[in-house]
Amino acid sequence: MRRPSACAIPLGCLLAAACGSGSSSPTTPSAARPGVSAPPSVTAISVTAAGGPSIFGASVADFVRCLHASGDAVCFTGARPVMRVVTAGATAPAAPGTLTATASGNTVTLTWGAPASGDPVTTYIIEAGSGPGLSNLASFATGDTATTFSTGGVPDGTYYVRIKAQNTAGTSAASNEATLVVGAAACASPPGAPTGLTSTVTGRTITLTWNAPSGGCPATSFILQAGSTPGSSALANSNVGNVTRLVATDIGNGSYYVRVAAANAFGQSAPSNEIVATVALQAGAISVTVTPNPVPFSGTPIAATACVGVPNTWFYTETIRETAGVAVTLTKWVSVLDGRSILNQGTVNSAISAHGSTTFNFNWCLSAAGQHTIQTTWSGTDANGNSFSYGGPIVTLLANSTTTTTGKRTFPAVWVSASWIGGRTGTPLSSRGIDPTTHFGTLCLANSITLKNHPDPNGSYFHSDDSLFALNTGCSAPMTTVAFCRTSGSGGGASSIPICATDPRETPLSNLGITAVGRSGAGTWIGTTPINFDVNVFWCSDQSTFNYDRRVPGKPLLECVEN
Repeated sequence: MRRPSACAIPLGCLLAAACGSGSSSPTTPSAARPGVSAPPSVTAISVTAAGGPSIFGASVADFVRCLHASGDAVCFTGARPVMRVVTAGATAPAAPGTLTATASGNTVTLTWGAPASGDPVTTYIIEAGSGPGLSNLASFATGDTATTFSTGGVPDGTYYVRIKAQNTAGTSAASNEATLVVGAAACASPPGAPTGLTSTVTGRTITLTWNAPSGGCPATSFILQAGSTPGSSALANSNVGNVTRLVATDIGNGSYYVRVAAANAFGQSAPSNEIVATVALQAGAISVTVTPNPVPFSGTPIAATACVGVPNTWFYTETIRETAGVAVTLTKWVSVLDGRSILNQGTVNSAISAHGSTTFNFNWCLSAAGQHTIQTTWSGTDANGNSFSYGGPIVTLLANSTTTTTGKRTFPAVWVSASWIGGRTGTPLSSRGIDPTTHFGTLCLANSITLKNHPDPNGSYFHSDDSLFALNTGCSAPMTTVAFCRTSGSGGGASSIPICATDPRETPLSNLGITAVGRSGAGTWIGTTPINFDVNVFWCSDQSTFNYDRRVPGKPLLECVEN
């Protein structure tokens, strides 16, 4: 016996026996049953592809023998034309529903759906070929209306199968074509693509499930592909074995684009559908409080080598609390002095339970006298694997004395730094300000002054287009005088405003511009300016003035001294 040369994957297929042999010539329609009158409408004679024994005669075809390519006439009764009487208005059935073909060893099973429209089916025709679209192995009627067919003893090979529906009005179009593979020995091509990939995310665990290919050669393993963008395999491209379920644990937060491909000795399939699996767990969070703040000057020596002989010392405590209900571990701290440079940093391994807290004591010694600020940033991870970085509050280290050598009180001047970028638009400059933590007398705070780089619309203090004005807008108390300086601008042009030191607050008073400022609503001309620069303005309370006795070598910040 000849066997079809093709490839195979364990699927199941066809029917065991019931094929009709049919007569070799047209048959006469059956007579009307007694008691039933013939239809009154006109009938027509047509020649169609016969459906086999369920309509005209009866015969049996051995489907297994047909698949052995026997060429027996009984294997092709469904392809013979027959003459029949068709009642006017009768409708042939639509094509059968989705056909599936499976094999278990050499036993095969076909399953399909009934037609969705047309007159009732009287039989189904099974077509089988050795190649796509061919019916060179079988085309016969099942003889009944069952939508499943099974038989054993089917020889190894690859078969291409279709189903048609038939009634007295005619034969439908074919169903989809199913590839039936019997016996692995016949396989010589890659498998089809897996289907139905889905994911379930529970905490940090992702469970993937998919369906093996339903046709073509069998898969012997599956390839997991994953990336952080659609279509990418940058995170995974791994053989996970011959399974259709995979559980991945300890997955970090993020969205993962996942596909599965099937593989065998002959190659790899196209990928399955792509799914997005997202892991997003609650992140831990911290808050920081400082006690005390501001920090008074201590002067108590610190024994650390770097602090020996350094008289300026301060001591305070930072308390770190977890606030989101997820345990965290602190791993690093970085402290920045006066907002400019890293003063010190270090690593820690401090675990904080959910809603728990811990404390750290800070002891600082500084060679520079005067008031300073320190801000510490804490970094770490939480119990869900998220990283965090949190900047704590700004800590003010108070100067080592609140009085001058003459016994008068002092405090740091109010400082406003404003940026002028670009042309003269007439709008207020963007600015930031620092108010002293302690003072005496009535003090206009940093947000009470507006700097403008263009004359006021009412012309009350018009000077020129490149002029800078200070406008007291939010304080009824008098600003007796302001001091000011600028950074060097990148836009070129002359300026009457003096240039600041690297830290504007350390600019010697003799190098600052000084002018009187009016009460609320009044504008004061500061000077002419180039573009693209920062201007810095300082002032004191109504009971103080700038400290002209300040010593430059120690570089204390600009101070106000009691009148």
